[in-house]
Amino acid sequence: MISNEILAYMQEIDNIKEEDLFVTTVSISNISMEKIRDFIMLYGTVIKEDLSNNIYIGYFKKNRMSFNRILIGFQLKDKNLTIVSFYKKISTSKRKTDEVIQLLTQNKKKTKYLKRFIFVIICIVSMIILYLGVIMVPSAQNATLRYNETVLKFNKAAKEYNNLIEKISVDNVEGMPGETTLLKTENEGYLDVFLSVIHGNNSTKIKNDIKTMNNMIDILQDYGDVAKKINNPSRNFVENLLENIDEIDKIESVNENNDPNGFLGEKNGYTSCTYFTIKGLELSENNSSSPVKLGTDGGGCIEVYADAKDALARCEYLQQFDNTILYSGSYALVGTMVIRTSYVLTDEQQYTFTNYIIEEFTK
Repeated sequence: MISNEILAYMQEIDNIKEEDLFVTTVSISNISMEKIRDFIMLYGTVIKEDLSNNIYIGYFKKNRMSFNRILIGFQLKDKNLTIVSFYKKISTSKRKTDEVIQLLTQNKKKTKYLKRFIFVIICIVSMIILYLGVIMVPSAQNATLRYNETVLKFNKAAKEYNNLIEKISVDNVEGMPGETTLLKTENEGYLDVFLSVIHGNNSTKIKNDIKTMNNMIDILQDYGDVAKKINNPSRNFVENLLENIDEIDKIESVNENNDPNGFLGEKNGYTSCTYFTIKGLELSENNSSSPVKLGTDGGGCIEVYADAKDALARCEYLQQFDNTILYSGSYALVGTMVIRTSYVLTDEQQYTFTNYIIEEFTK
């Protein structure tokens, strides 16, 4: 119901009958008089301000002719926003300009059509206000609530993923993201959603964004499982995965008695080291020797460290032998592992075989 205050103001501005007004009231949270003022200034002109009664009244133009505009009043009471609209008709009593007089007296038929046109515009504007206020905005508001709930779920999954990759390296895992940025929630207030709908947003677009976020959550969870597998895996886990690669012949992990590097269990050393031989690889040494005895020359090895920092230090140590007579083959940091392949392989074979191992560990 329209209040006496806003009715008096609108009648003061123009000769308006109460029955000519379109009135709607909506319950809104997170709204203020400042937001209502900004809304009117963005799309029209403020012509009346009464902060003691929480009232704003403004004109909203529909075309270049100054008399073709809508008068809309806003009054906020206890989070209930009353919107009162009146389509301003041509009035000779208010507009004594030659242009208006000429338009009204030029042709009765034109005046008749003009009145019909104005009536149609009033109906269209009323339907638009009703459609936005009753259908589109509440629908978009409900979708925004679900969107924000999904944002919280995404941020939880992102934080868990970021914690998992904090002490590992994923640079050599194709498609695996690094640290994931958290998303922000959107304002759920009626007026904020109303403005977003005016600028082209709607519940369908919001639902599509929700679907995209849910897909991203699934992806983060899948990559989170991969991160767990490549973070200091056990010796048995490494051996079992290597057995799945057809090109690998023999597999053997070092122990304290036969570790050629003496790094097993030492500070900054590896937690396990598993050597393997490759089928068909021609060696100067007897191929029947154990993989540990052949070393990386026989095919390669996987050194597992407690964290990526120690694994990176190992790679930096091996790097100093690149392009020298002491070069022993390729090396790649994956998770907390250093994947090494034999120098006997060609560069292309080293790259291909390293990818076989990475793909097996990241399935």
